[in-house]
Amino acid sequence: MQPQVTNLHPSSKNHRIEYDKPTISKGELKTVLECLVEDQLYTGSIVERFEKEFRSTFQFKYSLSVNSLFAAYHLSLLALGVKAGDRVLLSSFAPLQALDALFLIGAEPVPLELGKSSFHPSPEDLQKKIKEKEPKAIILDHTFGCLLNFKNYDLANIPVIEDYSEALGADLEEIPVGKQGTLSICGLAENHVITTGNGAMISSNDANLHNFMKNLRFNPTAPRKDRSPRFEYNLIDYQAAMGIEQLSKLGLIIERKKKIAQVYLQAVMAASHETYFQKAAA
Repeated sequence: MQPQVTNLHPSSKNHRIEYDKPTISKGELKTVLECLVEDQLYTGSIVERFEKEFRSTFQFKYSLSVNSLFAAYHLSLLALGVKAGDRVLLSSFAPLQALDALFLIGAEPVPLELGKSSFHPSPEDLQKKIKEKEPKAIILDHTFGCLLNFKNYDLANIPVIEDYSEALGADLEEIPVGKQGTLSICGLAENHVITTGNGAMISSNDANLHNFMKNLRFNPTAPRKDRSPRFEYNLIDYQAAMGIEQLSKLGLIIERKKKIAQVYLQAVMAASHETYFQKAAA
């Protein structure tokens, strides 16, 4: 059931390269069906298992699953204390879900200019925006899977949300990507490296931040000690079952994406226009 990539012809002007389609097999169908048969329809033990396997695989102390990338950004921003009127710096290529979460809170998104021949923010523009008025947080992401080394920036101890949705499974200086941020977000939508249909995982090594977000995620059985609203951002068990199956074959998924990337790059480099990957033909 995996889409084929070997028969793509980049020279064909009308041929679409489906670079972000999910890799789904009978394994995912089987695990989801088992959940449905056993009436495991809400957040339960399988979600807990998925969170445990995720944090173990990518060497985090804590991982919290939610049902969308928007939910991940919303909880992360709240955990970092972002409030109405606060400035938050983010790449011009940042996901729209990040903008929506900022709009909901009432914070001010401050887009960063991209560096020349780069998918990432210009270090000079980031420094300029910090000096204008210190932001409450910064959002940085590994756009299109191109790894971003935070050492290129002077972040001035400002909390950073690292989005590695498009770089899951990669290593940066022999360390799994996602370790540079105060909080790290991995999207689980159909266009991300692995998928649960929709969803995201928020990871960190900070117990206080993790517990704050976990308390805000709706739990019908947990006692409430305050009147703060909880958000029904829960991933559900059959989604988690799919995520566990996807996680188990991450290596195969990445290899498939590498093949697609080669076809895509061949098509781009054959173009007569100047691109990120080459200068225009004379």
